[in-house]
Amino acid sequence: MDAFVLNEAHPRLKGINEFYRRELSPWLREKEQERLKARRDARLFGGVAAALITGIVILALSSSGERDLYWIAAFATGIVGVFAAAWSYSRVQKSVKAFLLEKTCGFLDMGYSLEAPRTHVEAFKSLQLLPFHHWSRVEDEITGELDGVDFHVMDAKLSRRSGKSNRTVFRGILATFQVDRPFAGTTIVARDKGWLGKLFEGSGGRFERIELEDDDFERRFDVYSDSPRDSRALLDPAMVERLKSLSDSLGGRLAVAFNDRRVLASVNRKKDLFEAGSLSQPLDDPRRVQAIVDDIGFALGVAEALNLKERVGP
Repeated sequence: MDAFVLNEAHPRLKGINEFYRRELSPWLREKEQERLKARRDARLFGGVAAALITGIVILALSSSGERDLYWIAAFATGIVGVFAAAWSYSRVQKSVKAFLLEKTCGFLDMGYSLEAPRTHVEAFKSLQLLPFHHWSRVEDEITGELDGVDFHVMDAKLSRRSGKSNRTVFRGILATFQVDRPFAGTTIVARDKGWLGKLFEGSGGRFERIELEDDDFERRFDVYSDSPRDSRALLDPAMVERLKSLSDSLGGRLAVAFNDRRVLASVNRKKDLFEAGSLSQPLDDPRRVQAIVDDIGFALGVAEALNLKERVGP
């Protein structure tokens, strides 16, 4: 393995390479034997399942009677084999993920919890920052402070029933930032829905759509407010440019709400975040930590891009 060096460009990351060598690498080297055993077990389970399925198929083909039970047995054996192999990996993967996230967040003066409060999802739903869904899963809550702004970030996956199956409609970050000075009214900056979405919007709700003078911004976003005058003051040219720049950096998958003393941001990255990497590679690889740091930095970049520190203090 080449000598990969963790990025220490951000002031909070100063010393992370020494931290990795001192505290993370020794534990990962010890855990490597468990990874190898899990891989061997997975191959064993797969091999046994394949042998059993082959035997069942041979019996089915040589049988002169009903074969349905044989096919059911073969299918069930395959399912059990897949779950057994996945289980052998998941035990190690979960422990590695928990260790790396807890230790890395601790180094960054942040807190980490595998479980995330589902109540936060309701706040995002009430402010129309999430697509319609029937089922949600939230995990990996990270809490801390950035330039005087308290935050909590969590990974979320939302699904919608579609016929007999579920379709993922959101997979990404839900971030809440707490500021000192409250916003006047509530301002929601959502991804532009296009003319068809606007056509079917209800007209009797709490929020009304407002338009700004920036045509480029209008093409990207729809803005809703219960206090249009205050929203226009908040979305001054500087904030509009920050939102456009942030949207560009996130691939246009951003929705933001300014409400009381909170800023809520949802970012649909279409992938799970805060993962510890594949078990197909050796555990003692600093790239695993770099991926976690990049995901944390990605979330906190929202606060930095919106310059929320301006709303801290009197």
